Amino acid sequence: MRRVGRPYNVLMLSDRFRFAYRILRCFDAAGAKVHVLGGKDSGGLRFSKFCASFRQRVNDYHGDLRPLIEEVNSIITQLNIDLIISGEHFVMRPLIAMAPKLNAPCFPMPTSEQFDLLNNKWRFTQLCVSLGIRCPRSQLVANISDLRCAVKSGKFSIPFVSKPLDFDGSRGVLPILRAVDLHNLDSIQYSPLLVQEFIQGADVAASVYCDHGRIKAFIAHRLKRATYFTFESDQIRADIEKIVFATKAHGIMNFDLRIGPDGSMYWLECNPRFFFWIHMSLLAGVPFVEFGLPNWNVSGSSTSPTGTNVRFFKAAAIELARPWRLTKRDFGYLRFVLADPIPWLRETLGYEI
Repeated sequence: MRRVGRPYNVLMLSDRFRFAYRILRCFDAAGAKVHVLGGKDSGGLRFSKFCASFRQRVNDYHGDLRPLIEEVNSIITQLNIDLIISGEHFVMRPLIAMAPKLNAPCFPMPTSEQFDLLNNKWRFTQLCVSLGIRCPRSQLVANISDLRCAVKSGKFSIPFVSKPLDFDGSRGVLPILRAVDLHNLDSIQYSPLLVQEFIQGADVAASVYCDHGRIKAFIAHRLKRATYFTFESDQIRADIEKIVFATKAHGIMNFDLRIGPDGSMYWLECNPRFFFWIHMSLLAGVPFVEFGLPNWNVSGSSTSPTGTNVRFFKAAAIELARPWRLTKRDFGYLRFVLADPIPWLRETLGYEI
C-alpha cells in the first residue's frame, strides 16, 4: 500500500541535469520527496519546485569511495532518508559498490556483475548471440589505428558504426556511411571500439522493471514526429525475457533496437538503470519507479498497449488549432511541463546538460 504518514524521503546522487530531472519528476509523481546530492552540472535541479533540497557534492565518486560514503550517510541521518537512487549512468556503478555500506536502502539495482555484463555493449552483444537473439555483426577493436587497418584490408566494409563500450545517450556513436566519412574517425577519443555493421531501419526501444529475473512491467516505444509512440511486441518481450532470466537481472532496464526494412529486429544495447524517457512512460501509464518502492501498490499499469501515445510540446502545439485531436495524455504532458516551467525552459535554451 502507499505509505501512511510522511512521504518517502529519497536522496538522488546526480552529476548532470537532464537524466536526473526526469527521474526526479517520476519519484515526485509517486509521492516521494526528492533531495539531490549533485555535482556542478546538476545544479540546475535546484530551480525545480519538485526538488526538496539540493546540496553540492563535496566528494567524488571516482577512486576511493569512503569519503563519499561518509558524506551520503551524514545526509541520510540529517534528512531521514528512506531510499537512495542514481540520477544517471556514471553514478550507477559507484552506487552499486557503495550500497552495502550506506545506512539506507537503494532502489533495486543489478549486482556489479550484472551491471558490467549488461552495460558493456560488447559483452551484451555476446550475451545476445549466446541466447539466439539477433544483433548486428560486431567486432571489438583496440584503437583507431587498428580500425583503419581493418578497413583498408577489407576486414570491415562501409557502412559501419563505431561505438564506445559504455557511454550513454548515444555519445561517441559515429556512423561511417561513406568512404568520405572515414576522416571523422579522428574525432574518436575512446578505446577500445565496438564496430558494428550499419543496419538501415527504424530505432525503437523497450523498457522493463524486473525482479530477480522476472519481468513485472514492460513497455515498447519509439519516437517520431515529436511524439512518444507505444506499441505491443511479443517478440521483443520474449527476447527480453531470455535476457532477464539468463542474468537474473533486477531493477529497471532499457534496451535499444533497430528494426530493418524486412521487419527483422537487431538488438543494439542495454542500459541497466533508469532511462531517459522514463517520464514519458509514466505519462503513457506505466509508472516504473513505483514498482521498486517498498510495500507500494502501483497506481498505473504494468504495460501499455499499442496506441497509448503522448505528444511532446512541439507536436501538441501544432494541434492547438484543432484541440479536439488532442488526447488526455497530450494534456497530461502539457501539465507536466507547465507545472515546472523553469527547468524545461533552461534545458530548451541549452543551459543544462
